[in-house]
Amino acid sequence: MRLVRIMLISFVALMLAFGAQADIVRSQLTSAIEDREPTDDLANDVVGHSNTITQVYYFNHLTNMNGKVLQHKWLLDGVEKAVIDLKIGSNNWRTYSSKRMNDAMQGNWQVQVWMDGQQLQAHEFTYRLFQ
Repeated sequence: MRLVRIMLISFVALMLAFGAQADIVRSQLTSAIEDREPTDDLANDVVGHSNTITQVYYFNHLTNMNGKVLQHKWLLDGVEKAVIDLKIGSNNWRTYSSKRMNDAMQGNWQVQVWMDGQQLQAHEFTYRLFQ
């Protein structure tokens, strides 16, 4: 009887492990990361100041993706400007990439999130200078 119970518990654990769905729990465009968390939500409008560098971060909280590689692709007006590989180190993982922007980088931006050749999500925003 004890052996049957152990086998049943093992079977349930295996089913839960294989049935766990990989997921992006949270995503956010932010001006800074502190203690592995975004400090604010820039939504879709980033405002910089003339002759300065504005740095923005794209944050992801992921589950059940241990050992995978996530990619952030940063595009300006449809042209790819950066691709960042982010290695996932556990099944509950927070990660981010960033982009430094100057006066010449005003326009329509998109951060695309890719894994295994598939786009999982995209976030669009506009970068402009303070008037």
